[in-house]
Amino acid sequence: MRFCSRCSFELMDGDLFCQKCGKPVKNDALSSPATRPASNHVNIDSLDIPEMTLEESIILCEKAQREFNSLEKKNREVSEITRKLDNGLQYSNAQYSTFHFFWPTLIFAFISIYVGVIFMVLIGRLYLTNSVYYFSYTLPFLFPIAVLIIGWILAARKRDRENAWLADINREKGDQRKKLREDKESLLHEISILKAKLNHDYQWIPEKFRKSSSIRTMIRHLKSGQAQDIKSALKMLR
Repeated sequence: MRFCSRCSFELMDGDLFCQKCGKPVKNDALSSPATRPASNHVNIDSLDIPEMTLEESIILCEKAQREFNSLEKKNREVSEITRKLDNGLQYSNAQYSTFHFFWPTLIFAFISIYVGVIFMVLIGRLYLTNSVYYFSYTLPFLFPIAVLIIGWILAARKRDRENAWLADINREKGDQRKKLREDKESLLHEISILKAKLNHDYQWIPEKFRKSSSIRTMIRHLKSGQAQDIKSALKMLR
């Protein structure tokens, strides 16, 4: 007796391809049950499978599919929560400095000095008396100083507002992370209980077939008439 080296499906003499997975048959890739990996072979006949009619088999498999779907859904929720905790809700330690908001004022002050000096040199002497002219030379410097003082005060206020906003965001993220961790712990507890229940209720299902996709395939075989009971449906999964 020969078996496919990929899926362990039983091969007939003369087969050139596996009838289940389509892998070409090679003599060096074939093996007997004694040499096949144990993880790929399940002795269905040795399992304590409940005997029931076709309709009862379909009802039981549909119930099992719903319960395994619920387990897989909870596992996906845990994965999504873990992803959010790892990537989407990281704390930010950034803090704005006063200079971050002050530098435009600084540039404006330097431009004011430059423009004021040019104005006084080119135009002031033509229209101003000497005393007023020399006094007006201080204006290009007094005005920027006032601008710098006011600009620094405004920049400091904006810095405080922005940093307070960042702190609020971090607090909100902290609350969300706390809730997500609580939800994750609750889900893990529910998953642990559900797994124990499923392992007890469906111990006749081989472990590698304890998933909704495999049970859905069993239901399809049962409803199509290819399988008459659970045992024959399980054998078709091999």
